[in-house]
Amino acid sequence: MRATILLALAGLAACGDKGDNRVDDTGGGAGDGGAEVTTPTEGHWSSTSEVASDSCGFTGDTGDTGGGEGGFTLTMTDDTHFTVQLDEPDEDGWDTMSCTLSGSDFTCEQHGDENPVDGFDATIVATQDVSGTFPTWSTMEGQVVVAVDCTGADCATVIKYAQIDLPCEVDMTITAQADE
Repeated sequence: MRATILLALAGLAACGDKGDNRVDDTGGGAGDGGAEVTTPTEGHWSSTSEVASDSCGFTGDTGDTGGGEGGFTLTMTDDTHFTVQLDEPDEDGWDTMSCTLSGSDFTCEQHGDENPVDGFDATIVATQDVSGTFPTWSTMEGQVVVAVDCTGADCATVIKYAQIDLPCEVDMTITAQADE
Protein backbone atom coordinates (compact mmCIF):
# COMPACT_ATOMS: atom_id res chain seq x y z
CA MET A 1 0.00 0.00 0.00
CA ARG A 2 2.84 2.41 0.85
CA ALA A 3 4.52 1.56 -2.44
CA THR A 4 1.30 2.39 -4.33
CA ILE A 5 1.15 5.88 -2.87
CA LEU A 6 4.88 6.53 -3.36
CA LEU A 7 4.58 5.51 -7.01
CA ALA A 8 1.67 7.90 -7.46
CA LEU A 9 3.72 10.70 -5.90
CA ALA A 10 6.72 9.99 -8.10
CA GLY A 11 4.50 9.98 -11.20
CA LEU A 12 3.09 13.36 -10.41
CA ALA A 13 6.43 14.91 -9.72
CA ALA A 14 7.86 13.47 -12.76
CA CYS A 15 4.92 16.40 -13.54
CA GLY A 16 2.50 27.18 -24.52
CA ASP A 17 2.35 29.33 -27.03
CA LYS A 18 5.78 29.28 -28.63
CA GLY A 19 7.58 32.30 -29.86
CA ASP A 20 9.19 35.38 -28.37
CA ASN A 21 6.02 36.82 -26.80
CA ARG A 22 5.93 34.41 -23.85
CA VAL A 23 5.56 36.96 -21.08
CA ASP A 24 2.97 39.68 -21.52
CA ASP A 25 4.61 42.62 -19.80
CA THR A 26 2.08 45.12 -21.08
CA GLY A 27 0.07 44.90 -17.87
CA GLY A 28 -1.77 41.68 -18.52
CA GLY A 29 -4.64 40.63 -20.67
CA ALA A 30 -8.31 41.48 -20.55
CA GLY A 31 -10.01 40.50 -17.34
CA ASP A 32 -6.91 39.42 -15.43
CA GLY A 33 -6.63 42.54 -13.28
CA GLY A 34 -3.36 43.59 -14.91
CA ALA A 35 -1.46 40.49 -13.80
CA GLU A 36 1.61 39.53 -15.79
CA VAL A 37 0.72 36.59 -18.00
CA THR A 38 3.30 33.84 -18.49
CA THR A 39 2.54 31.35 -21.23
CA PRO A 40 4.58 28.20 -20.64
CA THR A 41 6.46 26.49 -23.46
CA GLU A 42 4.69 23.58 -25.10
CA GLY A 43 6.63 20.36 -25.36
CA HIS A 44 8.64 18.11 -23.10
CA TRP A 45 9.74 19.23 -19.63
CA SER A 46 12.17 17.60 -17.19
CA SER A 47 11.27 17.71 -13.50
CA THR A 48 12.70 16.96 -10.08
CA SER A 49 10.85 16.56 -6.82
CA GLU A 50 11.56 16.48 -3.11
CA VAL A 51 9.40 15.59 -0.13
CA ALA A 52 8.93 18.69 2.04
CA SER A 53 6.85 16.96 4.73
CA ASP A 54 5.41 13.49 5.26
CA SER A 55 2.99 12.91 8.14
CA CYS A 56 2.20 9.48 6.61
CA GLY A 57 5.69 8.15 7.21
CA PHE A 58 5.95 6.74 3.69
CA THR A 59 9.50 7.96 3.10
CA GLY A 60 10.72 7.26 6.64
CA ASP A 61 10.73 3.43 6.50
CA THR A 62 12.93 3.10 3.45
CA GLY A 63 15.31 6.00 3.91
CA ASP A 64 14.09 7.17 0.50
CA THR A 65 13.36 10.87 0.23
CA GLY A 66 10.39 10.10 -2.02
CA GLY A 67 11.66 12.58 -4.56
CA GLY A 68 13.26 11.96 -7.89
CA GLU A 69 13.46 12.90 -11.51
CA GLY A 70 10.80 12.61 -14.14
CA GLY A 71 9.26 14.33 -17.08
CA PHE A 72 6.06 15.33 -18.80
CA THR A 73 4.70 16.89 -21.96
CA LEU A 74 2.85 20.20 -21.61
CA THR A 75 0.23 21.17 -24.21
CA MET A 76 -1.69 24.45 -24.19
CA THR A 77 -5.38 23.83 -24.97
CA ASP A 78 -6.28 27.53 -25.03
CA ASP A 79 -4.93 30.79 -23.52
CA THR A 80 -5.65 29.75 -19.92
CA HIS A 81 -5.68 25.94 -19.93
CA PHE A 82 -3.07 23.27 -20.50
CA THR A 83 -2.65 19.53 -20.06
CA VAL A 84 0.26 17.64 -18.58
CA GLN A 85 0.93 14.13 -19.87
CA LEU A 86 3.30 12.29 -17.53
CA ASP A 87 6.09 10.22 -19.07
CA GLU A 88 5.21 7.31 -16.78
CA PRO A 89 1.56 6.58 -15.85
CA ASP A 90 0.76 5.47 -12.30
CA GLU A 91 -0.15 1.84 -11.67
CA ASP A 92 -3.82 2.58 -12.45
CA GLY A 93 -2.89 4.02 -15.84
CA TRP A 94 -3.50 7.67 -14.88
CA ASP A 95 -1.10 9.91 -16.75
CA THR A 96 -2.84 13.15 -17.78
CA MET A 97 -3.98 16.15 -15.79
CA SER A 98 -5.81 19.29 -16.88
CA CYS A 99 -4.63 22.59 -15.46
CA THR A 100 -5.79 26.21 -15.39
CA LEU A 101 -3.43 29.16 -15.80
CA SER A 102 -4.09 32.52 -14.12
CA GLY A 103 -1.30 34.99 -14.80
CA SER A 104 1.79 32.94 -14.04
CA ASP A 105 0.04 30.72 -11.43
CA PHE A 106 -1.61 27.39 -12.15
CA THR A 107 -3.80 24.79 -10.48
CA CYS A 108 -4.60 21.33 -11.78
CA GLU A 109 -7.72 19.22 -11.41
CA GLN A 110 -7.66 17.14 -8.27
CA HIS A 111 -6.84 13.50 -8.93
CA GLY A 112 -8.21 10.83 -6.61
CA ASP A 113 -7.39 7.19 -6.23
CA GLU A 114 -9.43 4.65 -4.26
CA ASN A 115 -7.93 1.32 -3.24
CA PRO A 116 -10.32 -1.17 -1.58
CA VAL A 117 -8.58 -3.38 0.99
CA ASP A 118 -9.27 -7.06 0.20
CA GLY A 119 -11.30 -8.83 2.88
CA PHE A 120 -12.19 -5.63 4.75
CA ASP A 121 -14.85 -2.96 4.60
CA ALA A 122 -12.15 -0.34 4.06
CA THR A 123 -10.94 1.76 1.16
CA ILE A 124 -7.74 3.81 1.17
CA VAL A 125 -8.44 7.12 -0.55
CA ALA A 126 -5.65 9.37 -1.80
CA THR A 127 -6.32 12.77 -3.36
CA GLN A 128 -3.62 14.74 -5.13
CA ASP A 129 -3.60 18.50 -5.56
CA VAL A 130 -1.05 20.14 -7.85
CA SER A 131 -0.42 23.89 -8.04
CA GLY A 132 2.43 26.25 -8.75
CA THR A 133 3.79 29.06 -10.83
CA PHE A 134 5.75 29.67 -14.01
CA PRO A 135 8.45 32.23 -13.06
CA THR A 136 9.39 32.26 -16.76
CA TRP A 137 7.98 30.61 -19.88
CA SER A 138 10.52 27.77 -19.53
CA THR A 139 10.61 27.17 -15.74
CA MET A 140 8.03 25.88 -13.28
CA GLU A 141 7.90 25.66 -9.50
CA GLY A 142 5.11 23.73 -7.86
CA GLN A 143 3.69 21.76 -5.02
CA VAL A 144 1.99 18.36 -4.89
CA VAL A 145 -0.11 17.65 -1.81
CA VAL A 146 -1.35 14.11 -1.36
CA ALA A 147 -3.96 13.57 1.35
CA VAL A 148 -4.54 9.94 2.39
CA ASP A 149 -7.50 8.67 4.40
CA CYS A 150 -9.58 5.56 4.91
CA THR A 151 -13.33 5.06 4.53
CA GLY A 152 -15.34 2.06 5.75
CA ALA A 153 -16.27 0.22 8.93
CA ASP A 154 -12.95 -1.69 9.15
CA CYS A 155 -10.60 1.29 8.85
CA ALA A 156 -9.43 1.10 12.47
CA THR A 157 -8.32 -2.51 11.93
CA VAL A 158 -6.61 -1.74 8.63
CA ILE A 159 -4.84 1.29 10.10
CA LYS A 160 -3.64 -0.76 13.08
CA TYR A 161 -2.16 -3.54 10.93
CA ALA A 162 -0.74 -1.21 8.29
CA GLN A 163 0.92 0.77 11.11
CA ILE A 164 -0.01 4.10 9.61
CA ASP A 165 -1.82 7.07 11.10
CA LEU A 166 -4.68 8.24 8.92
CA PRO A 167 -5.60 10.77 7.80
CA CYS A 168 -2.15 11.95 6.77
CA GLU A 169 -0.53 14.12 4.12
CA VAL A 170 2.59 14.18 1.96
CA ASP A 171 3.76 17.54 0.62
CA MET A 172 6.26 17.60 -2.26
CA THR A 173 7.97 20.46 -4.04
CA ILE A 174 8.58 20.13 -7.76
CA THR A 175 10.68 22.12 -10.19
CA ALA A 176 10.72 21.69 -13.94
CA GLN A 177 12.38 23.16 -16.96
CA ALA A 178 11.34 23.02 -20.59
CA ASP A 179 13.67 20.86 -22.65
CA GLU A 180 15.21 23.02 -25.35
